[in-house]
This record gives sequence, structure tokens and C-alpha cells, in this order.
Amino acid sequence: MQTEMLRQMSVTELREVFRNGVSFNPSRLEDTEYVGVSLGLPSVVERLSWTTFMKVFHRDGDIVRGWNVRLRQTGIDGAVEPLLRSGVPHTFGHFLVRRSNTGERRSHSPSTVLLDYTAFLQSPALMLMRDPLVSLDGGLGDRLLGFSYVALGCTTVRTPSFFVLQRHRDMV
Repeated sequence: MQTEMLRQMSVTELREVFRNGVSFNPSRLEDTEYVGVSLGLPSVVERLSWTTFMKVFHRDGDIVRGWNVRLRQTGIDGAVEPLLRSGVPHTFGHFLVRRSNTGERRSHSPSTVLLDYTAFLQSPALMLMRDPLVSLDGGLGDRLLGFSYVALGCTTVRTPSFFVLQRHRDMV
């Protein structure tokens, strides 16, 4: 499914695509960069934030962790240009990659991969966020669909924020 087609979908339609996605091995994310495109957000919110971004995944001992990188907004098919701050890419939203547990999967089945922002000290809002991911390419893990939800104790609150990730490159 092409990114532009996903961008035209309603949140309800994106939820259905997510439910039809498949699990993938989280080791596919190790030492990779993915370019992301926001989906499902109202256009006014998109204009105030961003449409494209990057997620970087890195094997660090026994864990895979990652972070988001702000990109210059060059369009969904434009050049991938990280925004720099003091000469280095502007990163934010650090997360731990882990398998979701049974209770978590009930709220967003079928994902078994979860980006968990609680493991790192950052803004309180981010520390409540989780991003389940599914594969859109039959489990290869090169094209992923995710969404964000807020974990509040035993309950979760879905946000309208979906995103698609396309493998950009492997890090050497």
C-alpha cells in the first residue's frame, strides 16, 4: 500500500489496515534507520508539527533502543535531511524496542513489537507514550505501520496519530 494512499485514509480505515498487518521479528530493526510519514492527524496539527521524521534503531548490548530525528520538511518523497542543532541531528523521543505483553496486545492486536518511551527520562507526556508496530510487507519489517497511544495505569487512550515507516538504510 502506497504512502499517499495511507495518507488519504481516515483513522478508522488506518485502524483496519493496522489490524490486518502482521507481526515481525524485532531484530529486523537493529541498527537501521526508517523514514516516517505522519498519518491521521488533522492538517492544522501537521502544519504546526511535521509530516516526515526519522526513527533510528540501535542494538545496545542486550537491548534495541531508538530515537526520533527531526527532518527538514521536504515532502514525503523529498530528500532526507536531518535538522541540526549545534551541528548534530536534532533527536527526541527516545524509546526501548520490546515485545508487547498479552495485556498490551489486547488493546492493539496483532503487534508483538512495541516502542516504549517509559525507559528514558524525557518529557512527562512522552513517558506515557507507546507505539505498537505491524509489518505491511508480509513480516519482512521493511515497511511498518504504527500508531501512538497513551498508557494510563491499567487503561490506554488511543491518539489519532498513525505513521508509516519505510526502511531507509542499515547503519554500518
